[in-house]
Amino acid sequence: MPYFSFAQHTITIENAEQVIILDDPEPTKILKGNVHIRHKQTHLWADSIVLFGKDSAIAIGNVRFSVGDTIFGSGANRLTYNRNLLIATGNITVSSKQSTIITSYFTYDLRSQRASAINITWTTQSGQISAKHLFISGNTFIFTDSVKARRNGTYSLSDTLVVNEKTNKYVFSGNVLIIQDGDSIKARRVVALPDKQEIYIGLGIHADSLIWIADTVIIEANRQTLKNALIKRDSLLLAGKQIHFYNNQLDITDTFSLLICRSNDASILISGKRLNLDSSQQNGFLFKGIIKQGESSMWADSIHMIDSVIVLRRNGWISLNEWFITGNEIIIHKTDSPDNKQFDSVVVYGNAWMLKPIDSIRTNQLTSPKIIIRFFENDSITILACCPVKTVFYNTNDKGEITSVNYTEGDRLTALFINDSLRNIIMHKNLSGYIEENATANLKGLPEIPIRSASTPIKFWTETLKPLSKQFIDQIAKRLVCVREEKQ
Repeated sequence: MPYFSFAQHTITIENAEQVIILDDPEPTKILKGNVHIRHKQTHLWADSIVLFGKDSAIAIGNVRFSVGDTIFGSGANRLTYNRNLLIATGNITVSSKQSTIITSYFTYDLRSQRASAINITWTTQSGQISAKHLFISGNTFIFTDSVKARRNGTYSLSDTLVVNEKTNKYVFSGNVLIIQDGDSIKARRVVALPDKQEIYIGLGIHADSLIWIADTVIIEANRQTLKNALIKRDSLLLAGKQIHFYNNQLDITDTFSLLICRSNDASILISGKRLNLDSSQQNGFLFKGIIKQGESSMWADSIHMIDSVIVLRRNGWISLNEWFITGNEIIIHKTDSPDNKQFDSVVVYGNAWMLKPIDSIRTNQLTSPKIIIRFFENDSITILACCPVKTVFYNTNDKGEITSVNYTEGDRLTALFINDSLRNIIMHKNLSGYIEENATANLKGLPEIPIRSASTPIKFWTETLKPLSKQFIDQIAKRLVCVREEKQ
């Protein structure tokens, strides 16, 4: 079998119908007719091949080549081999065990085992990718310029795509757009693994009217995590720093605001440090949070929600019809009405207080170890307090000026309010108390009332428990896109 030295290695001529040898200006061999040559692990077939110099060869016509077991090429019109570099042009097909590349221009460096291609289509068992440029290094494929990909029913567009064929890891960069089953994601960067997907600086629009904007989104088999995110779905608007969805659970950590828009002033605002909701059981937990619906608000260090029952513990407050209600533990029973707007009852245990501000420093006050408040459909409210009860009520004239103060104590109190107006109040057993007259003329002479200030709930809201600022939400929205909605 003929052979000769080429680039310090032996080139073996496996087959040729005709061999022409030229010595001027340097040794050259022209091989014609079903030519097949071999250099180490590289095989080359063509209609004709010219071997010249020490490290150059040109193959013309029906060119095919293979390098070991990993790369096989066919369909090239012309191939140049120069110092371990293969350059092929034409309608080229390059195949490996895992994928096939169709390109018009292909290069391969035998020493570094790196390749590049222009105007390519890359096909695997799971999908197809097309791009203007491709760079290959080992198991890593880098696609650039107008990258289009189809993978397992998902379509994507991006500026750059990096694929690791061994780990099946996909990294999309630049102006990324991913579409699947009517859902779309727009992002700056997406990392996709077989069991996990990471999205950076992204906007998602889902077929079920869900829209989200986030710095980072991590999607796993049974869990989704959004960081610095703004989410909108139908009448729900949620902004938070850490939002987790898993197994019918919504878990929000590190400051959030949740707005549920409803008609008839029944919209609900939930804000705080942490929220955990179980959609399947309709249960939830709110840490250092506030819930506001219509004219009523409630806040506490710990809020538990179980079906239609809400339990406030530690620093719990309720703001309702100009009254502030607080105690060691507050249990709220919601009504079964469709809008869930009204309370059925409120029970306050331990150091219970009801406060109604008169001015910036004075409040009507009721305190007892236990207070029960019942709400009825005709806008009437009954109050039952017991064991023992203390009250302070300011009397005012038609001008709203304070005329006197009632101080009373007893074992039990019942009161009836209709349309926020006190109709009757009854104190039972062991009664005591007095009326401070001429309060308008001598307000400074009134005795000190060691009871909570009316400004306490206001201070708690504005300083201790701030919701997410508008600036924070604007920062998220401006990073990528502004979502506008038409007014209904």
